[in-house]
Amino acid sequence: MSEWLTDYGVEAVLVIVSIVVVPFVLMVLSRLGVYLTDKNQWDNLDKYITEIIETIKDCVIITNQTYVEPLKALGNFTEAEQRIAFEKTMSLIMERLSLESIELLNEAYTDADKWIRGKIEVWVNLLKK
Repeated sequence: MSEWLTDYGVEAVLVIVSIVVVPFVLMVLSRLGVYLTDKNQWDNLDKYITEIIETIKDCVIITNQTYVEPLKALGNFTEAEQRIAFEKTMSLIMERLSLESIELLNEAYTDADKWIRGKIEVWVNLLKK
């Protein structure tokens, strides 16, 4: 009897391991792979977003120094000139950003143009202070 129990007990344990433990380990490994892939994508996104924000900030500063400040010095910085300055900044940004960066913004935020315009406003307001 004990020999039978030993033989069939080992087989029973192996069956339980193959039915319960192996699928569980495979599921954990699969989820770990998905997590690491997502983490890598988010790290990559963070890198691009940081570069894009720096580009936006630089372009706002350039427009401010080359277009806005001279007009302000002459007292000619009207609301129409503000719109022109905004569009100049937007054009400068779009010249500098890669197509890949714009596509990434569209994937992450749905509308890259709207997101960039919002960041221009943020930097304009920050630089006014």
